[in-house]
Amino acid sequence: MTSETLHTLAQIHGLGSWLALALLLLSSVRSRRIPTPIPTSIFVTAAAATCMTSLSAAIGFALHFPYQYRLRQRIFLESETLGRLFERKEHLAFGALLLSWCALCALITIGLRHRARSSSSHIAAYPQNDAILSDLKRTVFFAFSASAVLAAMACVAASIVARRFRFSAFI
Repeated sequence: MTSETLHTLAQIHGLGSWLALALLLLSSVRSRRIPTPIPTSIFVTAAAATCMTSLSAAIGFALHFPYQYRLRQRIFLESETLGRLFERKEHLAFGALLLSWCALCALITIGLRHRARSSSSHIAAYPQNDAILSDLKRTVFFAFSASAVLAAMACVAASIVARRFRFSAFI
């Protein structure tokens, strides 16, 4: 990849990461109290948050090897603290990605459980105050919230490093 392509990809990655954070925050707020049946808008918001987080992670993965070979040593030489901060950012972002997928899978499971419950002739199999359903709803909220926190930490760490260390001079 050319330096110009890497620079453009890095900018897209940064903007996409902040957009993913905004969508994760929105998903967290919207999943605080999930009604049954789940409105389509909650599914769409959750899917958009997870897809944007995944897209940002994919672009970050594409930038990983150029970072390793072109920038990593220079960052550590300028400041070990900045280098370690940038390394931790990758771990935080990976955690945000995994938790967003966990939240989306739990949300889909809630929808499938509700569908099975409403079409089942065995009402006793799905009691009115379903403990599993309430646990899944809490899981969705906490997973999206934790994902948003990790994504925020990753975005802030990346912004600190980018502010102190000019990548465009070395890419």
